[in-house]
Amino acid sequence: MASVIIDEQEFENVSLAITKREQDQGLKGIEQPTLMAFPYKQAGVRKFWMQETPKSLDIIFCRAGKVIYIGAGEPYNCDDKIGPNVACDLVLEAPQGFVDYHNISVGSSIRMRYKRAEIMKIIKSGSLLENRHDQNQIKFRK
Repeated sequence: MASVIIDEQEFENVSLAITKREQDQGLKGIEQPTLMAFPYKQAGVRKFWMQETPKSLDIIFCRAGKVIYIGAGEPYNCDDKIGPNVACDLVLEAPQGFVDYHNISVGSSIRMRYKRAEIMKIIKSGSLLENRHDQNQIKFRK
């Protein structure tokens, strides 16, 4: 599993949603949500909804290694789309309260750390590594 480093706090065992299918699934149906990262090949406007998601989530939108927006996802809410109207290249879903507990805010620094096998999957799926700043954010784990 990957890890994410936010303001020098490292969080391990981060699930990855790399493929379109994994991204569509997200944390749907998960009663005990964990951290899940959605890395994207190119920055773009991303909107999330909570269809079939039974627990409230903090949804962290990032661009070029910085948190740019933090949204709150309410259980089973498929009416409201969550996300900023600006481009992002990484989204992190977390259990509700994660952001407050860890003092994460807009402007916080964020970077992912992947295992080599995860990098290969990302490259194969084309999810990221296109932008130069994406390459600078990646750190390998053994």
